[in-house]
Amino acid sequence: MAAWRSGDASAFSEIVRLHHRRLFAVAYHKTGNAESAADAVQVALHNAYRAVGRFNGTDDVGNWLTSIVVNAARDESRRNVRHRRIAHRATESAEYRLRVRDAERSRGDRAHRLELLDLGRILSEGIGALPDPYRRAVELFHVHGMSIEQVSDELATNPNTVKTRLARGRGLLQRSLEKRLREGGYL
Repeated sequence: MAAWRSGDASAFSEIVRLHHRRLFAVAYHKTGNAESAADAVQVALHNAYRAVGRFNGTDDVGNWLTSIVVNAARDESRRNVRHRRIAHRATESAEYRLRVRDAERSRGDRAHRLELLDLGRILSEGIGALPDPYRRAVELFHVHGMSIEQVSDELATNPNTVKTRLARGRGLLQRSLEKRLREGGYL
């Protein structure tokens, strides 16, 4: 630990080697899946590397790293819950539109069909109006259903950048859509 604190990168590598298995197990227990656990451990190790100066030396290194992993895993789980909600809403919305479309065909409810088409157009225009890096990430992830890794490969960037672009893109889209939906009388 003293070597790491003095800037020896190989000492940090050795500490990671010694504790990685346990840290991954803790993250897996908190997140429930290997991909999220790996992301949480990666973020935690990055945070630990940057925070080595705050290590007081009296704590056990393993316990200190574990506490950082627990926090990173909680954050990752929160992000995953939000992503699942968005995906669920999108899927639910698509299924709902299909059911409504089928019901409308049998009833001939033209006004309702036009309203759904208008909502779809508003959403499509909202996504299309996003700045390019956010638009591409949102389209690939939410519209085409690609995973974070697939989007990362497609955009030739790292997964954390994809996650950041998705979060910012969704925020911009939400603000834009709220305004448009209020103007259209939907909210």
